Amino acid sequence: MEPDFLRKIGFPEDEIGTAKFWRGIGCEDCRQFGYQGRKGIYELLIVNEGHPPVHLEPRARHDDCPKGH
Repeated sequence: MEPDFLRKIGFPEDEIGTAKFWRGIGCEDCRQFGYQGRKGIYELLIVNEGHPPVHLEPRARHDDCPKGH
């Protein structure tokens, strides 16, 4: 992992130089992704009356992007 990315996501500064990361190798069962048997960590935001209102606007379509992204 890149140190700048780790800082951006709030990784502890004193662990950046010593942290070890592994990437799954993959197999036929997991279609070479390496995630077979791993557990996901998720976050859930429950929205209720205590949250300020949010106005959602539709995103621009791919065709509308001047750079074609």
